[in-house]
Amino acid sequence: MNQVITIPRKIVQKGDLVLVPKKEYDTLVRIKEDAEEKRALDAELAIALEEVRQGKTIGPFNNVRDLMKALRTRKSRRNA
Repeated sequence: MNQVITIPRKIVQKGDLVLVPKKEYDTLVRIKEDAEEKRALDAELAIALEEVRQGKTIGPFNNVRDLMKALRTRKSRRNA
């Protein structure tokens, strides 16, 4: 099944024109999105690790009750 596609000259003159099968295009888009997500996660991880180095941590706790108490106390101090 041969089909002819006419592409306007002004579109072609703006830059390179590449025709890619939809399936391959979707794969490329997914790879790009994954890379962007990885960069965002890496940035957040770097911030978290810096906070750990600065000692901005609480714990360890022996049980959940102690953890919850510390979190509530910390939250109320932050709001004050």
